[in-house]
Amino acid sequence: MSTQTAGEKFGVKGRRTIRKSSPTSQNGRHVGFWELEAKPGTMLARLEKSYLAALDTVDAVEAHKVAAASSGKFTSEGLKADVLSFAAARAPSLKRGRQQIAAAKRELDDLRGRISLDQQTDKADAVGYLRRLEIRGFLAGMNDEKRNQYLSKNRDSLPTEWVQAITEMPAIVSGILDTDHKFFVDRELKRLHGDTLKEVEDLQRGIEVAERAIEMAREEIIRDAEATPIQFNQAAAPHEAKAGVAWLRKELGRVVVVDLESRIGRQPTPEELETGVFFANYEDYASSNGIQIDRTAA
Repeated sequence: MSTQTAGEKFGVKGRRTIRKSSPTSQNGRHVGFWELEAKPGTMLARLEKSYLAALDTVDAVEAHKVAAASSGKFTSEGLKADVLSFAAARAPSLKRGRQQIAAAKRELDDLRGRISLDQQTDKADAVGYLRRLEIRGFLAGMNDEKRNQYLSKNRDSLPTEWVQAITEMPAIVSGILDTDHKFFVDRELKRLHGDTLKEVEDLQRGIEVAERAIEMAREEIIRDAEATPIQFNQAAAPHEAKAGVAWLRKELGRVVVVDLESRIGRQPTPEELETGVFFANYEDYASSNGIQIDRTAA
């Protein structure tokens, strides 16, 4: 049984630094705990797995290097070659992590695109529009001092229709301050899209932490291998080429694999479900799997 990390003792996953132990400032590079609650099957859960896999990769290469050096079987150059080979074989895990990051960023863009005030009012409600027009006129008719005092006093209790009247038009129309307009826009967005805003916030944080872990992990195993990035990339390329990534898609409330050979959406294997990516289209899938697209074809 593995020993709990400091983070796990307090209900969070991962660790503060990219390596388990940090005897030097170099090894103590900050990566950050995973403090987000991810529901199974969500993109956030996939990011969590990528984050933890990156830490596991660092630990595995570090442990292998220590064991190989202690064995006395290798010369200095032989040890470097052995560690490089071991590290390169684990590159596909980090590559899959990068692909999950790319997919998560696409999902984040999609979520952000859903957040707007377009649905706050019924465009066909002429009576409602006239009431909101009157509200804006009332505010615009006040002098600046009186209007600012009125909004300051009532900003937390202002009725929804008043907030809609203010936010559906620029601040200058009702004469209010830009800061007040922003306050009411944020309030209305939270009312309409509270759950989505939380999802965006969590996903954005998850991307940040997972991406930092993945990139740091690659840098650390290259350092352990005492190789240059070019040397490591060359050694890792054959392993990454063999590690194809399944194309996942949601159909009728379930996750399927896009099987290009059979031209069907089929049930994913546990491994495909674990490591697959929700690619936006065939070009993204092909790019991630090293497939060349013939753009000269009709």
